[in-house]
Amino acid sequence: MTYDVLVENEQERSYTATLLGWPKLSVSGATREEALGKLRATLERRLAKAEIVSIEVDSPDQPNPWLRLSGVYRDHPLFEELLGEMEADRRDLDAEATP
Repeated sequence: MTYDVLVENEQERSYTATLLGWPKLSVSGATREEALGKLRATLERRLAKAEIVSIEVDSPDQPNPWLRLSGVYRDHPLFEELLGEMEADRRDLDAEATP
């Protein structure tokens, strides 16, 4: 697997390598290469006794907050005109995007 690593030059002769997205996985070394090597070894040790799995969690049923706004303006006298303008703008944008 490929991992993203943040390498920081902390001060002269000191580098820190942090595995992005993994809490508490950061090491230091005298050189960039040493810091990356230590990080690789630490990650390999950690993965040797663990596994990465995906889980699915059901979220509580909550109504979509946008649904309460659905149809609010359907009876407005300018609604059909607005829809026509939106359609015309969309056609113009599509025509501009077509080579």
